[in-house]
Amino acid sequence: MLLERRTLFSIAWLSGCIFLAKRVFGQESAGADNPEPFGYKTGWLAISTSDTTAVIGQLELTQVQAATWRRGLEETHVYPPNGVPVFVCPPINGWTLIVTGLNVDGDSKALRKTLCDLSKRFGDAQYFASYRVVNAQVWQRARHGAMERAFSVADGTVTLNFGATTRDEMDLGLPEISALTPEYLTKASDPLYDRWILGSEDNPSLLAEKWSINPLKIGTDFATTPSMGHLAQMRSI
Repeated sequence: MLLERRTLFSIAWLSGCIFLAKRVFGQESAGADNPEPFGYKTGWLAISTSDTTAVIGQLELTQVQAATWRRGLEETHVYPPNGVPVFVCPPINGWTLIVTGLNVDGDSKALRKTLCDLSKRFGDAQYFASYRVVNAQVWQRARHGAMERAFSVADGTVTLNFGATTRDEMDLGLPEISALTPEYLTKASDPLYDRWILGSEDNPSLLAEKWSINPLKIGTDFATTPSMGHLAQMRSI
């Protein structure tokens, strides 16, 4: 009996040490939690693969650690001086989503290059962002190594309009703007183009639903069982 008590005490002591170690080193101690939706006041990548390990390697993510959905999504809203905190979601219907918060410049050439590189390896790579405070909306898509479509607007200024307007965009009620420059769209008095300038914070998620995964439906329409993702650092793009 005494030996059994000592054994149980040793197991409890060891479990406590492991728990404290995980807390000290910032690792999750809670285990899997329910997937949570996102899409407002944030940005995210969508890559057409279930191989999250390959995506992590392709993006050269660092400080990779297991994380719950809640912690991972919360950390993406941190604004560190170097790097970008990201949450790599578990695969969803053949897609890997990476939540970047608002730490990514949606107009940068580096982002477009990253998307092209990802799409060259995985076939299809996208970026979306929505931020109602300044009415910012971004969506970009590259396939098989080439940029196909990129649009960005914020605070009443169109900053990017690359490629032909897609049928999916027009299905959202947005008019054709393929041949128009960002400068023209920003200054145009035609109310037809106000749909692009004013837009809707839902547009990025609705377009994502047509191109990949609508993150606002995570936890309801799909990804309904507890799971774990990865918290990591990504280079600035």
